[in-house]
Parts: sequence; C-alpha cells; structure tokens
Amino acid sequence: MGDGGAPCTFSCLDASGSDRPIAQQVRATLDTCAGADCHNIGVGGMAIAPGGEFDAMIGVRAFERPDLFRIQPGDPVSSYVYIKLSCEGGVVGNCMPPGGATAGILRTFHDWIEAGAPTM
Repeated sequence: MGDGGAPCTFSCLDASGSDRPIAQQVRATLDTCAGADCHNIGVGGMAIAPGGEFDAMIGVRAFERPDLFRIQPGDPVSSYVYIKLSCEGGVVGNCMPPGGATAGILRTFHDWIEAGAPTM
C-alpha cells in the first residue's frame, strides 16, 4: 500500500534470463517494480532510488521484521525481501509485489542473494 493506504501502482519488468550480470537483472527489476508510488516514496520504511537500489537493502534491518536483514548476502531464506517476494510465511503486511512475483523474479532474487548479493 502506498501512502494513505492507496494501493501501489507498478509495472514489473522480469529481467530474469537475460545475458546481463545478475546484479543488473536485479537492479532492472527493482527500478520498475519498486518505483511508481511504492518504494520510491518509502513504503514499508524502504525507499529505493535508481542508482542506489542496493543501499537500502543489503545489510539493513527490515522495518517490518527487525530480527531479519532485508538482504542477508548468501542466505535467501533469511532475507526479508526474498521472504516478501516468495510469500510463503513470515511476512508482516503484504507480499511483494502486489499480485505476486513471477517465478523468474523469484529465481533472480534467490540466485542474486545466494551469490552474495553482488552490486556489480
């Protein structure tokens, strides 16, 4: 939900399966999924800005689950962003993105986190 309880609007780009490095695939997904009145305005205590997508996530405690990091490099199942994307339990509030993540987006984030969440 956006500010004032209005639903977030978004257009999600599933950049999985491209020949780009995994960090670029994640960045492209974040730039489309996290913008448009959701994380560009700080929904869930996480503001994501193009060019600084990873700063708000890697090694940062989750607002909704401070017992977890948003991204715990090397450990997808302990990373709150991945938990929110997979929507398989342990989520406070809504899953991400509204309507659910595609299998490609879920795999891309899993592989990126498992690889240590590289930024390049």
